[in-house]
Amino acid sequence: MSAQNQTLEALTLELTHRAERGEPEPPCAGDDRFTSESADERREVVELCSPCAIRTACASASRRMTWGVWAGVDKSTPSVTKGVTARRTGGEAA
Repeated sequence: MSAQNQTLEALTLELTHRAERGEPEPPCAGDDRFTSESADERREVVELCSPCAIRTACASASRRMTWGVWAGVDKSTPSVTKGVTARRTGGEAA
């Protein structure tokens, strides 16, 4: 198993154990703004990660992520964002 898969599995297990203990979900749970195509929406949620109890596990799991807000960091790369914009508009992104 790759290191990336191990860290994602660790994050999944942490989320599962928190749910089993009845602990609250992280702020990103069910909030589409964390993976929104809109940079403004992603900026809105960055601060929500600050008090999150699983932020360290999230940061480890996100090392190779290239989209979305992970552990308070917008991982959306310009090249990925540019491609999304082009697909959404049906043409070349500026």
